[in-house]
Amino acid sequence: MIRFLFLVGNGIQKMGKHCIKSSKTIVFDGKSWYIIDVTSTGVGHAHSIIMFKRSNVVENTDQIKEVIRPILATMQIQMVECGWHREGSTSILRLAVMREDGSMDIDTCAVISEAVSLALDEADLIAHEYFLEVCSPGAERELYGEEDILNAVGEYVYIKFRNPKGGRDEIYGTLLQVEADHLHIAYMDKAVKRELNVDRDNIAQIRLAVKI
Repeated sequence: MIRFLFLVGNGIQKMGKHCIKSSKTIVFDGKSWYIIDVTSTGVGHAHSIIMFKRSNVVENTDQIKEVIRPILATMQIQMVECGWHREGSTSILRLAVMREDGSMDIDTCAVISEAVSLALDEADLIAHEYFLEVCSPGAERELYGEEDILNAVGEYVYIKFRNPKGGRDEIYGTLLQVEADHLHIAYMDKAVKRELNVDRDNIAQIRLAVKI
């Protein structure tokens, strides 16, 4: 996902590249500085809304998710990812969201960003300066949780193994079936179509992939 980040400091510092559309607003509400960046790209239909925030209490990711879930439920939006990421010394609370059909748009990201920001301010859960990023997962989003994996049946996926399997560290293929202890994958070995069971315990990462 391609995006811009705007940081508060001696002026505004831009990070990132290849942004197709970008607009920004700086707001001070008497408590926090907000730098709102609206970015829209054509890459995997990814969008992001990024807000610089300052708060002064202790963070808890599970509690943060509990604050956000009811907001998304009223909008019939699914939470794909909610977690902390770091880029240098910058803390980013990334919230990846989508509709049930997998779609998302920049205007909805903006509405969610505003609602979540207000709710997190009221809950007072975060102890440091951070960016709130609300984004669509993009074309190669990581799959989290059982429901996310089940919804990906029939999709082209990438799986990275914890331990090599059949001389492979990773595999690209179509997710055919999801079982309690393994995933059933169809893949191409040169010009030959093959199938493979991948033990869940051996999956380091699974995400959607673009078939080339």
